[in-house]
Amino acid sequence: MALALDFIFIVVFSILGGVLAARFKQPSVLGVLIAGALVGPNALGLIKNAELMEIAIEVGAILLLFLVGLEFSVKKLLDS
Repeated sequence: MALALDFIFIVVFSILGGVLAARFKQPSVLGVLIAGALVGPNALGLIKNAELMEIAIEVGAILLLFLVGLEFSVKKLLDS
């Protein structure tokens, strides 16, 4: 049960951070990073499970690289 609650904290705070950052016209990645820093064991300490945090960080990095790959245009790079 604690694992599910920690995962819910990660998801909810990530969504809130992304939405708030977008509302202030900042990249949503910045909001997600700040939310992760706040929820993690070093700031507010809502999540104590370090293994779950490591998994969330790795999945987040994979998704971020995937989105960068989708936005990357070889044609624009060659035209510059």
